[in-house]
Amino acid sequence: MVAALAALALGCASTASPRPEDASAQGPAPIFLYEVSDPGGAPGRMFLLGSVHVQDPANARLDLAVDHAFDRADELVVEVNTASIDATEAQRMTLMTGLLPEEETLDQHLSAEARALLHERTQELGLPMMVLQRMRPWLAAITIATLSLQRAGYQEDAGVDHIMIERASQQAKPIRELESFEEQLDLFAALEPRLQEHLLLDALYSSAPGQEQSDAIFEAYRAGDEVRAAEVFFGDLRDHPELAPLYQRLFAARNATMVKRLRPMLDEGRTFFVTIGVGHLVGDDSVIAKLEATGLRARRVAPRGLGD
Repeated sequence: MVAALAALALGCASTASPRPEDASAQGPAPIFLYEVSDPGGAPGRMFLLGSVHVQDPANARLDLAVDHAFDRADELVVEVNTASIDATEAQRMTLMTGLLPEEETLDQHLSAEARALLHERTQELGLPMMVLQRMRPWLAAITIATLSLQRAGYQEDAGVDHIMIERASQQAKPIRELESFEEQLDLFAALEPRLQEHLLLDALYSSAPGQEQSDAIFEAYRAGDEVRAAEVFFGDLRDHPELAPLYQRLFAARNATMVKRLRPMLDEGRTFFVTIGVGHLVGDDSVIAKLEATGLRARRVAPRGLGD
């Protein structure tokens, strides 16, 4: 699951996700939207929306409470403004960071188990082995995880970040980044070889026919279930403590950096709408928990029901 989480957590880019149940009888599901303010007197306000970076287009409608909060905001804040990234330059940077030297192959960096599984899964997925052999293990893992999500019907242009960036552009709202594309690439480039192989093995196992692990992410998201979402994102650590350094870099460390960049915004006296991956808003080391630890107040916003 961790490779799929990495693809979702970093916006890179199973079976098709089931449709949500009819909410008419049970009311709208909770949403991952929080209002953050400073009881100490900082004049600004912030709405934090947990997002999924890819989504089934059939489930892409947002709650009316999200629309209302966004309309009140002066500026949108995202992890990375994908609309401002030149696709050719992004590809060049990714390949420069993620490709092996010409004299090396992916097989040479893998254990016997990982090599055998890689060759088996690439045939099932129809991926050209020649292309993957040029990649470092982390890039091969993200490529496989992203392809699996795409084949399950999840699309980047239906992701919450993409929707909010488009809205901000249409309304001429400024867009601020919390991270850069280079920073996100560097997260993977700095991984030790053993962690890169863990990431690749997870992507290979999760892409096997009949696997439905990625669905759990989207089901917890649509249900607005904080406990369930935290279990999906971080439950694997109980059985695989060796993955702790990977989770530390993908989530805990990034959460701390995001808080350092978000907290001063409240002193600007404006209203910000912040969209970050939902994995950053749940768990003990979440952005919400870290903001509250600085003395801020975070209130979960009640849903109003799906918009058109």
